[in-house]
Amino acid sequence: MSAEAHAEGMVLPLRPTDEESDSLSNAADALLAEVGRLSQGRFEPILVGSAAKGTFLANPDIDVFMMFPEETSREELERIGLEVGAAVLDGETRYAEHPYTHGDFMGFEADVVPCFKIEDATRLKSNVDRTPFHTEFIIGELPSERRDDVLLLKGFMKGVGVYGAEIRVEGFSGYLCELLVIKYGRFIDVLRAAAQWDDAPIHIIDPPGGSDAWDDAEMKPGRPKFRRPLNVVDPVDHTRNVSSALSRNALDTFVLAATEYLSEPDDRFFFPVPRKVPDRDECIEWLKVRETFTVHVQMDRPDLIDDVLYSQIKKAHNKLLAALSEAEFTVVTSDILASEHIEIIFEAHPALHPETMVRRGPPEDNKNTEKFRSKWGKNVFSEGGRLWAEVPRKFRTPDAAIEAALADRGIGKDLNEAGRSAVITTGDDLSGKVEAMSLLMDRRVPWHR
Repeated sequence: MSAEAHAEGMVLPLRPTDEESDSLSNAADALLAEVGRLSQGRFEPILVGSAAKGTFLANPDIDVFMMFPEETSREELERIGLEVGAAVLDGETRYAEHPYTHGDFMGFEADVVPCFKIEDATRLKSNVDRTPFHTEFIIGELPSERRDDVLLLKGFMKGVGVYGAEIRVEGFSGYLCELLVIKYGRFIDVLRAAAQWDDAPIHIIDPPGGSDAWDDAEMKPGRPKFRRPLNVVDPVDHTRNVSSALSRNALDTFVLAATEYLSEPDDRFFFPVPRKVPDRDECIEWLKVRETFTVHVQMDRPDLIDDVLYSQIKKAHNKLLAALSEAEFTVVTSDILASEHIEIIFEAHPALHPETMVRRGPPEDNKNTEKFRSKWGKNVFSEGGRLWAEVPRKFRTPDAAIEAALADRGIGKDLNEAGRSAVITTGDDLSGKVEAMSLLMDRRVPWHR
């Protein structure tokens, strides 16, 4: 079967049913009306996001923005915005650049967000002010017959694990998916274009219709330079890169998936088989064959929004990885998991270092020899025309290196306290960590499982 024919067959499973669409429409209309009822002329309510654009997959959020006049003070915008949000949603206050309300409305997750009503998307008073422009642009530029192509692209990206610009994924936002369909046309044409994206450090996609703000060969003077692996010019603000959150790994995964799907289409690109969670015996045998061991760090999960949480988890992971490397433990693979607890797991070797290590010193005729001798005393010896010193090793075990790194704090404002009570296990102690082990044991891309 050709990729085109296969894609046509995937539209129906991804397209919301009439009942789902009607349910969303009724909830969105009701929430918009409730917010409007409380506006009292102070702001203009507007529906934004995929619910407004008709490009939603199953279980979408409902996003209602309250557009305040530009002359409104930030304090008044926040105060009124939170009052209205609390009145219409059963939820909680969340924080981005300024606070907003997230909660449940008629069975859907919903956000009620205050913003400023501005005339020019390049003259923002807050970062969310750009969103109504995005919604207006997509509604005006995306042909109705291309909405299914957006659903296919979003479903494909979700299936291969690169959908979402949040820090947890560092992938493609819904708005970016919509722009790619407007730019290239059909879902298949987006994949064909992606399969040709090279690994150049700067790759620029002009907005639909072209732009005199950028040139593929040369940056225009006076414009900020785009330095991400993929750069998509925002058609409503030519100084902004829509794909700034996209990581190199997510881009490479998408390019690989696009290439392989065009060659051999399969349902698994859209609906992958879940990763198998191994049992304890499988974990032990896997480590035995590889002659490695695990270092598992578990800590309490703070009550944070995902972007803040994952930003700190990734920071903690990188710090612990650096600590193991500095202590000369070779990390083969590692990963993170955030469910009931935060888990950071490393596959490494060796499990135990000797009590001492040899430190390299200067050549014997170097001016720094006396300083080296003074520092290490009787531990210094000469070999091959160079001084060396056999010195006590700071960390013999990986858990000792991890403990020291956690005690040093600096792993994230909200994780520092959790890190102090972290549970660190190594070796064959696999109780409670087989799910994290599965991340190390099966690193295949989702469509190959």
